[in-house]
Amino acid sequence: MRLRVAVSGVNPIDWQARSGAGHPKHFLAVTPHLDGAGTIDAVGEGIDQSRAGLRVWVFMAAAGRPTGTAAEFTVVPAERAVPLPDEAAFAFGASLGVPALTAGGDGAVGHAMIQLARWAGATVISTISGPEKARLSTAARSNWPCCSTWC
Repeated sequence: MRLRVAVSGVNPIDWQARSGAGHPKHFLAVTPHLDGAGTIDAVGEGIDQSRAGLRVWVFMAAAGRPTGTAAEFTVVPAERAVPLPDEAAFAFGASLGVPALTAGGDGAVGHAMIQLARWAGATVISTISGPEKARLSTAARSNWPCCSTWC
């Protein structure tokens, strides 16, 4: 599906990939950035046509592909585009992908993800690195709902 990008998220892995630092280049030309948010403006064959016009956040857009979200438009696999509620800012959606997928429960990003998941009614299971970090992770689970200014 094609996405009209409103906000492109930038993660450390994005600038590392552009610089070639520790990441082999698989394509001659690359449009960077894994995460973003925007509006689906076209869908391909075999994709539910009702998805056109939906606000979404996307993750891993450039993973294994030459096109990411650092563009006005990008094409992403349908399964990498998640509905974004009208009340959620595009910038909020663009911040979810890589941080949410890679965070452990004991860091700052993990703490935020735990609170967002609890706010959404999810059961949270996370990784931690030790007893002190377990206490932080448990505290994050009990400090919800999240601050409304995030959303």
